Amino acid sequence: MWLLSIAWGEIGWQLPQATTLDELRQALEPLRGLPNDQHVSVFLRRSFVVSTAEDVRAARKKLGKAIEDCRLARERHDRYLDAVRTAELAMNEAKSEQQEVFLGELLKGWRERAEALKEWEAAQHAETDLDRDVRAKETGFALSELLDFIKQKKYARNPLRLANAMAGLPDMGWEQSYARCSAMKCSSWPQFQFRLFRTIKAIWNRRNSYPELTLTQLFRQEIKKLHRTVMISVPQPPPNPPRKGKMDNPIRSYLAENWRSLRLGIEEITESETQPDRMPFLILVRFMQNLARPRTPQDLVLIAKEKIT
Repeated sequence: MWLLSIAWGEIGWQLPQATTLDELRQALEPLRGLPNDQHVSVFLRRSFVVSTAEDVRAARKKLGKAIEDCRLARERHDRYLDAVRTAELAMNEAKSEQQEVFLGELLKGWRERAEALKEWEAAQHAETDLDRDVRAKETGFALSELLDFIKQKKYARNPLRLANAMAGLPDMGWEQSYARCSAMKCSSWPQFQFRLFRTIKAIWNRRNSYPELTLTQLFRQEIKKLHRTVMISVPQPPPNPPRKGKMDNPIRSYLAENWRSLRLGIEEITESETQPDRMPFLILVRFMQNLARPRTPQDLVLIAKEKIT
């Protein structure tokens, strides 16, 4: 959920537009390289094969047998290697009249070890090929299931629901994954980055109510209207119930303090033509890009000067 949330500006629009597995994989590409991207690695593999759950299970079974065959081949090779080393030591320590006997054993050991090495190498290649096949089928199945989930109109698109559907893939279908994960409470939902997106989207959707305002004027006005404080539940030592308290509204504080970066992002985005529904995503992306840039002393002065109070 966290991983999808922090990249929502880059993936939230593209995901429902995907109609093929490759388009879906491309839509998830911004997740590559982010912290904890190993949790979605199955969706990011560039090589995949359209597969069913049965295909994945059958491929995994073959891989399991190949792994066992490789283990046995390695053990067989190691036994012959030990025998060769023993024969070599015996040959080196034998008297001249005994060397012919040990030489025969040594030559036999070399032949058997060479054959065992070939078998082990063949088993390794088979394991590698089957491992590649399993990964391709896992990715194909996972992408197929995710594409099916995205097409379901009854599920609102947000990082938590998407994460619930993705978490169990490719070990189960999206419906089973969604049912299991939805039953578990996610204490960190909604993540701050997604709350930021929802606020930007809500303000964007009010643009027709204030036709006399420019987009930057609208955002400044609506940010000032946000509640300065929010109610929170403060955990107490058992058995005491949580205590209600107030804190500064982190969304308002963040947007107000970084108004200059948001304003510049809005102005940069509105200069280009794009679909209206995509604008909140683009504004968030440009806003975060501006925040990530190094700041000069002049930038710091201008940021402080434009801060919304």
